[in-house]
Amino acid sequence: MGKNYCVVCDQEMEIGYTDWHFRCSTCKYEHSNLRSTINQSTSLNYDEDDRLTGLKKLRYRNFEKLYEVLKDIKPSGGRLLEVGCGHGWFMSIVKQHFKAVGIEPDLIYEHTDSGYEFRKGYYPYALESEVTFEIIVFNDVLEHLDDLDAIIHTTYRYLNHEGVVLINIPISTGLFYKLSKILLGLGKSKYFERMWQKNLPSPHIHYFNKENLCRLFSKYKFQVIKSGTLETILIKGLYQRISWASNLSTLTRSVIYCILIGMIPLIKFLPSDILYVVFKKSDDSFGGTGRT
Repeated sequence: MGKNYCVVCDQEMEIGYTDWHFRCSTCKYEHSNLRSTINQSTSLNYDEDDRLTGLKKLRYRNFEKLYEVLKDIKPSGGRLLEVGCGHGWFMSIVKQHFKAVGIEPDLIYEHTDSGYEFRKGYYPYALESEVTFEIIVFNDVLEHLDDLDAIIHTTYRYLNHEGVVLINIPISTGLFYKLSKILLGLGKSKYFERMWQKNLPSPHIHYFNKENLCRLFSKYKFQVIKSGTLETILIKGLYQRISWASNLSTLTRSVIYCILIGMIPLIKFLPSDILYVVFKKSDDSFGGTGRT
C-alpha cells in the first residue's frame, strides 16, 4: 500500500481511529479510504422519504442565508454553478437572482424545474470546456470528492475574473463530531460512522476545520472574503433525520431525539458542525502546489 499524504500540508498521514480513518498530526486534516457507490445499485440502504423530511427544512433555512451572502458579494448577479445540486433546493432559491446551472450525477434525483439549467453527470465532465461562472458552489459536496487537487484546479479555471467559490461543509471542530469521537472511544462506533456516512452511497472522504480548509485553498491562489457557520439541527424533521440512515432501535432513536431537543437552546452557544467559506480568485495565473 502506498503512503497516504495530507492534501493540505503534504505530510504523511497517520492511522486514525479506525482502519479506514487517517489523520494529519500537523494540520489536523482527517481522511478516509471510503469510496462512493453512487449509481452502482438500484436499491437504497436508507429511507429517502425520511431523509427528505429530516433535512429539507434545515437545508432551506441555511440555503436562504447563503443566498443572501452571495447576493451581497455579487449584487449584479451572473452565472452560478452548483456542483452536486441534489434535488435542486438551492437552485430553486438562487434562480431568483442568478442564472443558475446545476450538476448532479446521482440518478435518484429528478429535475423538472425550468427556472434553472440542469446537467446530469459528474463535475467537470458535464460542462463545456469554454464556459465560465461568477460563482461555483459546493453545498455539502466537497467532503465527498476524491481528487481535490483536480477539483480545486478545475474550479479555478471555470471561474471568471474575480469569480468566487462557496464551500458549505461539515467540520471536525463541531460539537456533534467531537461527541462522536468520544462515543467511539467508549466503544460506540455507529455515531462516528454516521458522521462519515459510512456504508452510504456517497460517504465522506474528508473532514476539515476552518484553518486547514483555508490553507488548502490558499495553495491554489484563493483568498477568504467571507466565512461563517450554519444551523446544525432544527426540531422539525429531527426524528426523521435520526432515523433515515440508521439501524437503531425505536427506543434508542427516541432517547437521542429527547436529548437533542433538550440541547437545542444550548447548541447555538456551542461550536457549530457546519462551516461556510467564500473564496475569491486572487489572480489569473494558477499556482496550485498539490502533490503529483
